[in-house]
Amino acid sequence: QDSPTALHFSPAMRRGRPVVVALLGLAVVTLRANRDEWLSFATPPAAKPEPGELLQALGRELWVVGDGLLTLSSKVRSSSAVSLSNAGISLRNAADMMCDGSWEDVQGELEGAAASCESYLPANCWQGLINLFGYYEAVPECEWSSARSSLGSLATALERVEKDLFASIRFADQDYIAETKLYYDTVLGKLRRAGDLFMPGSFYLPPDPRSDDIRRADAAPGRLEERFFGGSRKRFEEWQAGTQDPSLNPDGCRDRAWQDARAMGQEAVDLLLEVEKELEDEEDLRKRGRVLRKLLVKLHPDQNRGREKVTAPVFEYVQALRASDI
Repeated sequence: QDSPTALHFSPAMRRGRPVVVALLGLAVVTLRANRDEWLSFATPPAAKPEPGELLQALGRELWVVGDGLLTLSSKVRSSSAVSLSNAGISLRNAADMMCDGSWEDVQGELEGAAASCESYLPANCWQGLINLFGYYEAVPECEWSSARSSLGSLATALERVEKDLFASIRFADQDYIAETKLYYDTVLGKLRRAGDLFMPGSFYLPPDPRSDDIRRADAAPGRLEERFFGGSRKRFEEWQAGTQDPSLNPDGCRDRAWQDARAMGQEAVDLLLEVEKELEDEEDLRKRGRVLRKLLVKLHPDQNRGREKVTAPVFEYVQALRASDI
C-alpha cells in the first residue's frame, strides 16, 4: 500500500513513471547541494586571469596614469602641482616593475606615491591598491575588490580637484586648456578602466604604453615643432639646444618662460622667439646688456596695456637674464 506521502500517477502516466521519478530525484539532489556549487553549475564562471597576466595589465594602465600625472603637473600653473609630479614618478616606477613581472618593490613605490600627493590624492585612497602587494604572492584574489574600490576612489578624488587644477590656467589659450584637459581625462579614464580588470569577465590586456609605436602616437598631437614652430624641425632643434646654453637659461629661467609662454598662446611664443633671436645675434656681453635694457623697457607692463598676460612671461625672462649678467 502506498504511504500517505507517496506520489500517485494515473494509468496513463505510469508508463513514464521511472523517467519522471529519475528527473525528480535529480532535482532533489541538485537543490540539496551547496548553493554556491549549484550556481556554479548553472552559470559557468568567466575565465579568471592568471596573476602574471593581471599584474601586467594593471601595470600597463597605471603606467599611463603615472605618465599622465607627470604631464598634467607640468601643464597646470600651480605651486602645489609638484606633488602630482612626485606621485606620477612613483606610480610609473611601480608600473614599470609590474610590467616587467618584478613586483616585490611595488608596494614601497605605491606608498611613496600615496605620501607625496595628499592634497590631491589622499593616502587612504591608495590603500586597496597597496594591499595588493602585501602578500607572498602578487595580486591575490582576496584583495581584488578593495583594489577596484581604491582605483575608483583615486578617480573620484581627482575629479574633486578639477576646478582647482584648471583655475591656474584659466587665462591660457583654448588649445592649451583643451590639451591639458585631454591629459586629465586620460588619467581619469585609465583609473576607472583599470578597476574593470578586477571584475568577472572584464579582463583585457592593453598594449604596452612603453613601446616606441605607442609613445610616438601619444606624442604626435602635441608636438611642439608643429604647434609653435610652423612645422620646422630645424627651428625646434635650435630652440631645444638653447636650453643647454647656460647664458640663456640661468637657473632654468628659460624653461619656465617657455612653459608660461605656451600657456599664454602663440602670440607670447612668437614674442619670446623674437627676443631670443635678438639675444642670440649679440654675442658681445657689453652689447647684450644694452639689448636687455632696451627689451626691459619695451616689454614693461606699463608699455603693454591690455597685453600684460602675453608679455609677462617674456618680461620676467629678460629680467632674469639681466640679473644674471650684472
